[in-house]
Amino acid sequence: MENFGSSYKTSSKFMVDSFWQWLLTLGVAEKKQTEIIQIKMDNGPENSEVRTQLLNRMGGYWSLPMLSKTTKLEMLERLQIKVLTSLRVPKIWLPHFKKESSFYRYIFHHIGKCGGTSAVELFSNWFIIISDYPERNMLAQLKNTKPKNLEKLSDYHILCGHYGNFAEYIYPTLFQRYPCCLEDDRYRVISFVRDPLKLQISGYFYGIKNKMIVSSEKSLEQHLLNCDNFLAHSFACDESNYQEILDRYFFIGIFENYQQSFDRLATLLEKPKVQLKKRNVSKHTPYNLTDQVIGEFKEKNQLDYQIYNYCKKVYEEKFNDAN
Repeated sequence: MENFGSSYKTSSKFMVDSFWQWLLTLGVAEKKQTEIIQIKMDNGPENSEVRTQLLNRMGGYWSLPMLSKTTKLEMLERLQIKVLTSLRVPKIWLPHFKKESSFYRYIFHHIGKCGGTSAVELFSNWFIIISDYPERNMLAQLKNTKPKNLEKLSDYHILCGHYGNFAEYIYPTLFQRYPCCLEDDRYRVISFVRDPLKLQISGYFYGIKNKMIVSSEKSLEQHLLNCDNFLAHSFACDESNYQEILDRYFFIGIFENYQQSFDRLATLLEKPKVQLKKRNVSKHTPYNLTDQVIGEFKEKNQLDYQIYNYCKKVYEEKFNDAN
């Protein structure tokens, strides 16, 4: 039980700030064990629920990811990206005002730690971004977010979202959420993949940064040996159908050739080439993996390597043919 003040003069601002600071002190294990947070208030005039400021601030804090404590610099950078994205909307929309919409509609399947944050920012130079990312706070997880109406998309929109596995969250797969994308050629799905080992190393340090993983409780080696074909879960495929599923994608870029991938995508879409900016980079502490750990990881994640290698093969063949 936490007491944030017993006087009827205790302000709502103080209570909300104290509550938020308390949330940030919780460890990963405590957060996972917490199922219900009950707030008892005397409903007096100083903190009554009719005071909209109290409810607004409580709701605002719950809308922030509990597990993420970003720096002021990172928050400022994110705000800057949102502002720039908004300012680009008229520039993208106006040329289409008197132009008949094309046949195609675009969807970006954002796979975690494959450069998706940078991709979305770059896409804002070409499209108006339609967000399809589920919120990751407690209240939003209880809410059944409806799929977007793809019929309302225009060719200057791009729907962006996580589908399948992402961190410890399990979202509907792309083709579960939008079955029409599997059969209808109007929908051009874009994604990026990354070397499975490097993807999981980056994911580990991302987890530490955002308090999803406690390094003292779980080492990098333990994390890697617990990984089980993350890419296969993201694409919702297995050994029998992974090529068929991947062939349904309009374009799958390679993280290791990121700028080249976007330049090639720009050519395909007849869009101007844009210089890529790296965002959401996970800072790594020094590590040294043994050959045994790497070998065991590759053995356990064979399907992910088959997916990655097939994507690289198609990527090269497609542009060799074009040349």
